[in-house]
Amino acid sequence: MANEKLFTHQSLQEFFIVEELIQFRDEDLIALDAEVADYESARPNDIRQALINRNEIMSSYAISQAEKSSSVTPRIANEIRSHYESDPSLAYTASAGSIKEIEDNFDRQEFLNILKTFRWISANGLKRDDLSLDVLVDIHQKLTFQLDSFRGRFFDVLPEVVAQSKSAEGKFHWYYPGQYRSADSTMVGKYKPVGHEDVRTAVEDVILFYKKEPSLKNLNIFTGVLYAIHPFSNGNKRLCRILEHALMRDIGLNRRNIYGHAYYYYRELERFYENLARSLETKNLCPIVNYAREGIFFSMLMVYESGIKSRREAFIKDMIAKKRYGGKAKLLNGLVKIKEMGFADVKKEYGKKLSKRSFINYLNTFLKDGVIVKKKIGRETYYKLNLELAEEQVIRESILKTRYDLPYVPRRLSNTVLQID
Repeated sequence: MANEKLFTHQSLQEFFIVEELIQFRDEDLIALDAEVADYESARPNDIRQALINRNEIMSSYAISQAEKSSSVTPRIANEIRSHYESDPSLAYTASAGSIKEIEDNFDRQEFLNILKTFRWISANGLKRDDLSLDVLVDIHQKLTFQLDSFRGRFFDVLPEVVAQSKSAEGKFHWYYPGQYRSADSTMVGKYKPVGHEDVRTAVEDVILFYKKEPSLKNLNIFTGVLYAIHPFSNGNKRLCRILEHALMRDIGLNRRNIYGHAYYYYRELERFYENLARSLETKNLCPIVNYAREGIFFSMLMVYESGIKSRREAFIKDMIAKKRYGGKAKLLNGLVKIKEMGFADVKKEYGKKLSKRSFINYLNTFLKDGVIVKKKIGRETYYKLNLELAEEQVIRESILKTRYDLPYVPRRLSNTVLQID
């Protein structure tokens, strides 16, 4: 099992890949992407547009949550997008106010930058041949616009008010928009990135590597090594995720912009850091490359998951329209996201304000009307909607076919499609 050396730059020569340990073949991921595109094309135009809109907002939101420290929620993210669409000059400033107000403005400006950059690069694209030091500078400038204007407004505060601030260190980390790193104070765990004097030539080396042979695997290697170089003082994860999004589309994946692996990174952030640290400390790029490929795979399957949820919601609404259940139909809400739920879980989550007898009566009504079905395993009773969907089978078969490549399946996805046996 030979280690493949990848780069000529002295600072990168120790990084390697073990080809046999790469999870998923490029052709399998490309084939799944084509299936997802066909599935999306068959859906009504309003649902397709909703998928695209949702991907824009959730990808931008996920990128803004690279450290899970932003105060921006999905609801606030939607509000910011609405405000920006009505006022393209929208900006948030470090104006006078409480520490909390200034923090919130910082988080909103950060999200707005990401949203604008995501939209710009989705509309204009990024070709592999156009990759350059200047292009990375331009993207970084867009992602970090005006953030340094918040310097001294809420991070660098007196020790007694640090607890109120979003930074436990009470220290603002400069972004220097569009400027390559000029110091060596950064550490990623136990790993010390490339020296600042070598940043530009190291970035040129990884750009040349990708341009010579653009492929999905080499794109995963390219962004993995950019993390290692740490070219900018701050904002590198944002840069890499925008680049991944754009260059995936350049090689033919996700052309309709309906899924976003950045959201998977957000949901599985601890695993991202774990795999990144392993790659940086051992110089073996397989962990971070495989994590990226896992994220792409599951992001595609989550398009089917969104279809499952919308069809289950429609099924419940249709049954409610036929039978007057009133507000008690909310007892079924858990079965939109979870394929099967035990009696105790449904009662605890959705029927806690009902007596046990009333709760059982409602479930029996749903059973009689054919809205749900039940089964018993030992002493436990499980319920599910009386609905079987092709999308569930697609997800199950996709996971089964690649089970040897999957060290992990997100609970969110498995709960949606897997029955309890």
